[in-house]
Amino acid sequence: MKRATCTVTLAGIEFEIEQINRRKSKAWRDTYLAPMTGLAEGLRGLAGVDFADVEDGKLMQLVGGMGGDALDTVLNIMDYDAMFDALCEYSPEIAESRELLDDSEDLYDSDIASAFWSLVQLVSPFGTVVKYGQRFVNLLRSKEADESAATKEDQPEVSKS
Repeated sequence: MKRATCTVTLAGIEFEIEQINRRKSKAWRDTYLAPMTGLAEGLRGLAGVDFADVEDGKLMQLVGGMGGDALDTVLNIMDYDAMFDALCEYSPEIAESRELLDDSEDLYDSDIASAFWSLVQLVSPFGTVVKYGQRFVNLLRSKEADESAATKEDQPEVSKS
């Protein structure tokens, strides 16, 4: 019987990740997915929120209302190095290419995040919940990037004379 797979792209290289056996998968899930239970609890309180219409201040209010564990989980999920570690631990093929990937000018954080979430959907029985969690984290990232850009725009320009 063919095992379930997902295909991810890192630094322009396609990797097919094949599901590992239950025992190994459980150990991986316990390490990398168990902390997400705090996020799931926090997201439960956000049911019915249309994130496309959420204003900046309201978004931060919603995130703040998630509770400490859920908020810590959101921040930890945004750790690209941890996501990359998780990918390498699950996939021997990615692990074998780690040095090449680490040295690549074409490996981006967004590729790592996308690959990680694809893997989570492969190993998690709650793929739909994971998709909503990914949308939420992506929204937080875009708001964070917008705020960072706005902060840079507010800084006075330094003249070089």
